[in-house]
Amino acid sequence: MTLTKPNPGSVITVTVRDVLAPRHIPPGPDHRVYQGEVVRSDRWLTDREFSMTGDLAWPVRIINLGNVIDIQFESGTSTAVDTAAQTWEVTGTGGARYLVTRDSAGWSCDCKGFQFRRNCRHVTEFSSQA
Repeated sequence: MTLTKPNPGSVITVTVRDVLAPRHIPPGPDHRVYQGEVVRSDRWLTDREFSMTGDLAWPVRIINLGNVIDIQFESGTSTAVDTAAQTWEVTGTGGARYLVTRDSAGWSCDCKGFQFRRNCRHVTEFSSQA
């Protein structure tokens, strides 16, 4: 599967899987749609993540390509991303679903623990099995 990552300056509409959808009461849609401009990403992001403008509540959104359902370009270009990646969907203790990814950059997870500590139990469990 070929993944494309939008380059900074691109104006896009992106549809992403909502990993917290099972926790919503009442249950809502399993996806969200965001529109905005892709901005230069912080260096701590992986090659499978990008930043885009958001709204007043979230001025910058970080999008994980593993959660992307669709990207529509209004303008701009994209770059191909490592296709040798493997992705697993895991269920956390609270019922939330997360994506654990192994690619050329190493292991990653889209849970909050990994975003802050760059490690989590989801990655630890999968990396010990590999």
